[in-house]
Amino acid sequence: MDVGIVDVYTKNDEGKTTRKQFEVDFVVNQGSQRYYIQVAYDMTSEEKQK
Repeated sequence: MDVGIVDVYTKNDEGKTTRKQFEVDFVVNQGSQRYYIQVAYDMTSEEKQK
């Protein structure tokens, strides 16, 4: 189990690759599978709800 940041790469409308970073609370590795878990304890701000 790890904790940290997950980088997600996508292509925008212009075809350029963009990177977003998401904070995760737990990363669980089970064989070749990887699961990212984010705890939703305090969802009071609109930014956290997104």
